[in-house]
Amino acid sequence: MTTTCPEDGKLKQMVSGVLPETEELQIVRHLDECPGCQVRIEKIAVGNTSIMEAARSAKLDTPPEVRSAFWPALKKIEMDLDTPMPEAASLKEEESEVSATVTSVTPIHHVDSSGLRPKAYSFLEPAEEPEYLGQIDRFKIVELVGKGGMGMVFRAFDACLQRTVAVKVLDPQYATNEQAQGRFCREARAAAGVTHENVVTIHHVEHVEERDLSFIVMQFVKGRSLQDLLDQHGPLPVREAVRIAAATASGLAAAHANGLIHRDIKPGNILIEQTTNRVLLTDFGLARLNEDVKITQTGFVAGTPLYMSPEQARGDQLTASSDLFSLGGVLYAMLTGNPPFQGSSAFVVLRQVTESRHRSVQDANSSVPASIAEIVDRLLEKTAKNRFKDAAEVAVILNSELAKLPADQPQTVTRRSSFFVPAYARSWWRRYSPVAASVLIGGLGLLAVLEATKTTKFTLLGQRGLTRLTAAENPAPKEEEIPPLYVLKGQDGAIWSVAFDSKSELLATASEGGMVKFVSARDGRELGVLNNMKYKSPVWTISFNKDSSRLLTASDDGHVRIWDVKSKELISDIDHPFPVRCAIFSPDGTKIVSGTRDGIVTIWDAETQKPLQSIKAHAGSIIMSLAFSPDGKLVASAGSDKTVRVWHVKDGMPYTTFTGHVGPVYAVAFSPDNKVLASAGWDHTLKLYDIEKREPKESYDSIHEEDIWALSFSPDGKHIVTAGQDRTARWVETATGKVVKIFRGHGGPVHGVVVSRDGSLIATSGRDGSVRVWNPE
Repeated sequence: MTTTCPEDGKLKQMVSGVLPETEELQIVRHLDECPGCQVRIEKIAVGNTSIMEAARSAKLDTPPEVRSAFWPALKKIEMDLDTPMPEAASLKEEESEVSATVTSVTPIHHVDSSGLRPKAYSFLEPAEEPEYLGQIDRFKIVELVGKGGMGMVFRAFDACLQRTVAVKVLDPQYATNEQAQGRFCREARAAAGVTHENVVTIHHVEHVEERDLSFIVMQFVKGRSLQDLLDQHGPLPVREAVRIAAATASGLAAAHANGLIHRDIKPGNILIEQTTNRVLLTDFGLARLNEDVKITQTGFVAGTPLYMSPEQARGDQLTASSDLFSLGGVLYAMLTGNPPFQGSSAFVVLRQVTESRHRSVQDANSSVPASIAEIVDRLLEKTAKNRFKDAAEVAVILNSELAKLPADQPQTVTRRSSFFVPAYARSWWRRYSPVAASVLIGGLGLLAVLEATKTTKFTLLGQRGLTRLTAAENPAPKEEEIPPLYVLKGQDGAIWSVAFDSKSELLATASEGGMVKFVSARDGRELGVLNNMKYKSPVWTISFNKDSSRLLTASDDGHVRIWDVKSKELISDIDHPFPVRCAIFSPDGTKIVSGTRDGIVTIWDAETQKPLQSIKAHAGSIIMSLAFSPDGKLVASAGSDKTVRVWHVKDGMPYTTFTGHVGPVYAVAFSPDNKVLASAGWDHTLKLYDIEKREPKESYDSIHEEDIWALSFSPDGKHIVTAGQDRTARWVETATGKVVKIFRGHGGPVHGVVVSRDGSLIATSGRDGSVRVWNPE
């Protein structure tokens, strides 16, 4: 390790990228501990603004494989040449690229002190109207709203389509730089290929050869960035943090499905729309397709150090998992108010990213539930394979946690950590441990003497010679082991839903990866797969129509699709503005009801796919489950707002509302005789309601020890089968709440359960990716 400060010549060689790697690593370690040298190297870089460009374009016979923390730090220095970091300042997040949908309505520059247009805007064509800065093609430039390392973003008016847009222009100083142009165009192509409600929309991209001008036109979002929100308010409420993270994960899932890695997920690139609170992911300036080669030279690391993954900091090959690490850093910042890794310079931060473990979320914010803290920990795993499978899985899990959180206030829990001992306990033990140990040893010795003399009879030694009941004479109740008829494995991620056809001959399964399979209900033989693999979004629910000729799928991409069961081909598609959590056919197959994550229930004509009724059923909450009454006159909805609501199908008017659950309601179902409605959810409780009297009937709170995710009535209505977080399904007597049988075997929570029409089969599905079919008799 370099113990003395290196000479300026060595630092200049390091900045120029010509220092041998071994010497460079020694200096990097020294820089981690020496703020003075950090300032020196920044001054050296600032004094030569072309160093970075020279380093990038250097053509050496053997380009150095630089994997140190130096390169991202140097990139940051280049971006802030006019504002070098003070020696004592802490590293804060800076924008490496200006968001294409900058939310400020206050212009950064409009005219200079003389009242004339700034010279920096000379690349703009003159505008006829004096209120505009200039014009690019048909886009009239209103104001500059942001400037970053490679571009400037303007608020503009599209004269043709009569709408406000954001125009991002490649900085003129990079206009003739092929690498810069390549990256700029990459951003446009990358983002334009992603269509999702949580990703900013690209409208237009163009390069004007004669003017050396490249620009992108995109959606203008009125609101603010997540970074602005954190700067103003500090840590966010747990529920809001999880909501934003879940939406960001959904946007990432769409990007990853197109083979795109963002590579710069940070609060500054996450926008919150002012009117709707919608979350939008922006700025794909550093993104690249998986199969693309790097534009930058070998070893150059781009991104934001505060949220960079370890593999990105090392310059390793990146996968989509790198974005998940960055998302974990963003979620951590939302929950605690600070990034997971901090330091006085980029060097220090990147060393922590690659070598140190983050401080526990619950240490910084005790109101964060343990389940969410575990999600953060897994996202911030140093090894990519130890993180979640993909962004879609993260979105599903975060939305599941969101549904559990109270809607009115953040959930407060006691911090649980196996390493946590209160300070007062540690202090007491340091002072009195010798005395306490002596008392403990003495007490144990006295007990041993008393037991040996049979004065007490707490141990086998003290009970010798006594008559005792054997296990055979007083056996503990033995749970019956119920083997499944068959098990289906190798599915495409978690299996969220299962459904039997009307003849109990066909079983359909729906997965997190979007795959829908058909198997023989009796023996599990595979009978085909829906031709829907181009729709990779998680399928939450599936439903057969009356004669089982059609299958309905509800997806996280906001689509309800109707399929021909025989041909496995798509018949029609019903688009929704929000992800669809559930959708089912009516008993006669003439109607469809769908429920979305924004709390809207819509009743559709199954033949024409035209909406008949739109109901604001659970405003601001998620529709978790839907059920038609057997006569098709009523529809029930279960929401994350802790309520069960029943509606008239004919006119969408309310029939009744049931309350009583102390958390989100995950499942709802009508009994076959149309007299009872059942619901279950987060509070581990199964509730029954009298439909005719519109009042609670029974409440069973000892069915499962954890969340109940799904339920289904037997054909005679005498039993209900429930599925839960405890990895079991349970056969319950409707009249008494007695658990008759327990079906075990899943390696994770059981999220789907259904009883066949003839009552001879039960199918369960779970997060472990398996489906199990049982005989209830």
